[in-house]
Amino acid sequence: MVKQELIMSLQSSYEGTIFIARFTPFLEASQRRLAQID
Repeated sequence: MVKQELIMSLQSSYEGTIFIARFTPFLEASQRRLAQID
């Protein structure tokens, strides 16, 4: 049971990492645009 919970938490954190990795370039690009506007 504990092993399953550990695997599930690892999977969710892994998916979260992928989401962050995909979303970070978008954030950086929007921050650059905001900096250019200033």
